[in-house]
Amino acid sequence: MIEAALAFLSGTLIGSFLNVCIHRWPRDLSVVWPGSHCVTCGHGIAWYDNIPLLSYVVLHGRCRHCLAPVAWRYPVVELLTGLAFAVCAWRWGISPLAAKFMLFAAMNVGMIFADYETRLLPDEFTKGGIWIGLGLAVLIPFEAGAAPVVAEVLRWWSLPAAQTVAAGIAGPLVFFGALGLVFRSRCKECLRQVRWYDNIPLLSRILLHGRCRYCRAAINWSELPFEAMAAMGVALSSMWLFGPPGVGMQPFSGVELPKWALSLLESALGAGIASLALWMTGWLMTRIKKKEMLGFGDVKMVGMMGAFLGLGQAMVAIALGNFMGLVLGGGWMLWRGKDTSSYYLPLGSFLGIAAIGVALL
Repeated sequence: MIEAALAFLSGTLIGSFLNVCIHRWPRDLSVVWPGSHCVTCGHGIAWYDNIPLLSYVVLHGRCRHCLAPVAWRYPVVELLTGLAFAVCAWRWGISPLAAKFMLFAAMNVGMIFADYETRLLPDEFTKGGIWIGLGLAVLIPFEAGAAPVVAEVLRWWSLPAAQTVAAGIAGPLVFFGALGLVFRSRCKECLRQVRWYDNIPLLSRILLHGRCRYCRAAINWSELPFEAMAAMGVALSSMWLFGPPGVGMQPFSGVELPKWALSLLESALGAGIASLALWMTGWLMTRIKKKEMLGFGDVKMVGMMGAFLGLGQAMVAIALGNFMGLVLGGGWMLWRGKDTSSYYLPLGSFLGIAAIGVALL
């Protein structure tokens, strides 16, 4: 009980910082400078007026200086984050696993309200969350039974055709990722150095929408056929080296993966397949409806969910989030008389609620 209470207090403090992120990141503002201030009068907020939940009650939800009302979102974010932290501490105690899901819940709370207010999902939450989730999969491996998809993948991996295909997919990613670390290229427009993970043929073009990460200049697509041929060559080589008997010399095939590698595999499957599934659904609905039905921020958000939860739980969260959006969001639109052809529901908000529910409950 004491652990849950302490976790609740810690969660409210994190929720206070999340409010800063929710307001500033979608507007491309720094969360470090300037310090906390009233968005109406610009006056700095003293520490005693910035105590989570308590200050809102004491000041009756208003700025001490200009008496402008403070948005209801501030205490709600602090309360929800505190409750999520308390549930994590109650379920897993003070442990690395609890810390992992506290972080996951906090990022989802941030995305829920950022998408609700601005219809934007900051990359700091989505892309950053993907990398954090993959890293934590190594440091805090999925518990036995918590990642049931891995067992199925291993059974599938033992099949000759599946092992060959998997080697063909993994080979180009590893090869070109390592190559990018050695030969650093630069953007032809802004001349900034391209990071290795932005230099993976085909994949990086898709993730960056064919543009430079920094200046957003369009990347020359005339090189695409050569990248495709290079990726195909490395894929065939990987199949030959790591494929099953009868395909090549495969000196490393059949090696048993350690626990952290299995956990990383599950995390990568969750990030990749879940985001691909949502992107394909959005692409299909866009073709049918003849209008943009899904933002790429939602796809990246689902990738973050998959990196933390694994493929099985991520797919459950996606289904639940879409169902909530259809029933609750659609019902709200009909009740308020919104034009369904022009109004955009914040799908990320529903996905975030579902992800927290699946992870904690």
